[in-house]
Amino acid sequence: MYRKKLVWAFIALCSLILLQAGTMYWLVQTAQAHEKRSHVAHDMLIRYTDISADKQRLKVWYAQLLLTGQAAEATREQLLVNINANIQALRQLSSQQVEMRQDAGDVANGLKHMDTLTVLEQNFSNFSQRVVLSLNDRKLENKEQIWHEVLGIFDMANTRDVRLLIAAAIKQQTQLYRQAEEDADAVIRSSNMVRAVMIFMTCAATLLMASYFARTLKQPLDDLLLSTQRLQTGHIDLGQPVVVRQRSSDEFGQLAQSFNAMALEIHNTRLRDKAKNELLEAAVQERTVQLTRANLELQQVDIQRRQLFAGLSHELRTPATAILGEAEIALRGQDKPAADYRLSLGNIASTTRQLAQRINELLLLAREQSQATRVDLALVPLLPILQEALGQARSLAQGHALVVNASEHEAAVADLQVKTDALKLLQTLMTLYDNAVRYTPEGGVVQTQVTVSATAVEVSITDTGIGLLAAEAAEVFKRNFRGAQARLMRSDGAGLGLTLAKTLADELGITLGLQNQASGGCRATLCIPL
Repeated sequence: MYRKKLVWAFIALCSLILLQAGTMYWLVQTAQAHEKRSHVAHDMLIRYTDISADKQRLKVWYAQLLLTGQAAEATREQLLVNINANIQALRQLSSQQVEMRQDAGDVANGLKHMDTLTVLEQNFSNFSQRVVLSLNDRKLENKEQIWHEVLGIFDMANTRDVRLLIAAAIKQQTQLYRQAEEDADAVIRSSNMVRAVMIFMTCAATLLMASYFARTLKQPLDDLLLSTQRLQTGHIDLGQPVVVRQRSSDEFGQLAQSFNAMALEIHNTRLRDKAKNELLEAAVQERTVQLTRANLELQQVDIQRRQLFAGLSHELRTPATAILGEAEIALRGQDKPAADYRLSLGNIASTTRQLAQRINELLLLAREQSQATRVDLALVPLLPILQEALGQARSLAQGHALVVNASEHEAAVADLQVKTDALKLLQTLMTLYDNAVRYTPEGGVVQTQVTVSATAVEVSITDTGIGLLAAEAAEVFKRNFRGAQARLMRSDGAGLGLTLAKTLADELGITLGLQNQASGGCRATLCIPL
């Protein structure tokens, strides 16, 4: 399978890379070992050289002491300390050098070198103990004899010449240092060659594998790409689906098989979509006819709307013209009696109230259209809403010489809460109060009564006004409808108040009813469910 080939190729590349890394690591470690041997031999060479130089300085110091009788003891002590420190350091370095030996001959040389260090330590001990003490005791009486004795102790250890040992050690460390440097250089050269060979082998293997897999991938991918482009462009025969040639049984063969199944499903889907599109086009044509018919109806509604606003504009223009005329009459001519001004101002106030009423009706109409779906239901206390509505109703009644009464309902609804929109409920109540005040003659009474049952709260607003005709009860909530008695009593009005109240009540889930009273007047009832 193609996947196994890829896995084996990846394993081969990884193995080659790991072999290269391991070989390079071994070469680097070998070079570092030679470098370490070189550093140790170089340090030992320097310390042997320092010991030889310090011994010569000690000879000069003793010569100065014997010739002049004066020499700084601090200089002697410092030289002795230096020699001792170098000998101890050489012993540690020698131990490291023995550990890094590679063959039996190197081990023998290391043991021989350890013997040299032992002789140096013995020579240094003899010199420190015998020569320094003898000088302190004899007080430099026989200088020639002391000098020969010091030279014997200084250069000889038992029967071995220390100078020859130091020279041999310096020569040996020089050879070891050079040999380690040469070995390190040889390893570096070998590592460069090995790295070049390994890189060449890795690149060659990578190129061979890439070439093989590229040739193997090209034809299946070309077939798949061509078929995908045919599917993407959509320029295919609906009677024949797109098919990819299955050239092998490996993963590409399975991919071609899956692609053919997907292409067949797309082909069948396109056939189904074509049939659905034909049905959809027929439905669209039918719907277009319906929309055309609805458009004609909307045009008729728009004509009615234009007529309505034309009438409202006329009603607003009439009181505005009357106000302007009264004001011009009041301002015309010289000073007039106060009664004339009072009469003109009264006419202006009356006409202004009519104009305000028209404006309020237009505002209610606009609110109904813009906020029809904006109902914020919440649990709110009912008593504050009733009290605010009564307060505004009494303000309206002051200009009509009416009395607005309320039954004792505070105790009944003091703790009562209803789920409603407080603003819309207040607007509904004010519309009913305004209608009752407007169509009740002077001296009349508007009465409010609240009744609480187990399932609802009923708010009744009763007036002693003109009432309704029996034939008008079914039409009273229709837009732009005004009863005959209402038109006789007040020529102003657009027939929107009760329509808006009914719309608001329906939005709040409140039942609104309007009945004619047998004793005269009307009774508006709001039934608010609990």
